[in-house]
Amino acid sequence: MKLQELMDILYLEEPEDFEYFEQLADLLEYEDDIPFDIFYSVLSRVEGAVIGEILENYLEEISDNLPDYTTDLFTLVETIKQRLLLLAENLDDPTTRRSFIEELYRFRQWYIKPDAASVDGVKCSLLEAITFHRAEKLGEDNHKYDFEDCLDYQIEEISMSLGEFDKIDVLEEED
Repeated sequence: MKLQELMDILYLEEPEDFEYFEQLADLLEYEDDIPFDIFYSVLSRVEGAVIGEILENYLEEISDNLPDYTTDLFTLVETIKQRLLLLAENLDDPTTRRSFIEELYRFRQWYIKPDAASVDGVKCSLLEAITFHRAEKLGEDNHKYDFEDCLDYQIEEISMSLGEFDKIDVLEEED
């Protein structure tokens, strides 16, 4: 895949044009392989506030469409969301931007992994299982879900610069 192919899929003229929920959904849900360098190039110039907002909405939709009994998966998705949103707050720093894009890429690989979940005993991706459950909420047939195999996502530690601190006096004077 070439960068222009992915930009065409996402309806982008330039990477700076990446600003819509649908573009993020198309990027994360694209079934074929996207090499990291192409993935990185598409997100290399997106604004932190923009990607943070659409990513928060996207991950919230995932959380909202998990079956009620999947507490461990819900907690994992929420943890991933918090990590990504924290990184998205400081995309002006090149190291943080790279960490953000690497983590989002890792999330994508996990989310579309073909055997991460199962529906009625048939292996599928987490994306496919959530899509089945979303359809179920809209009146389609009920299914039995197994998310045990997708719980092995390792959250890596975040190392971020906190900048400089001003000294403040926290002791009160006694009367």
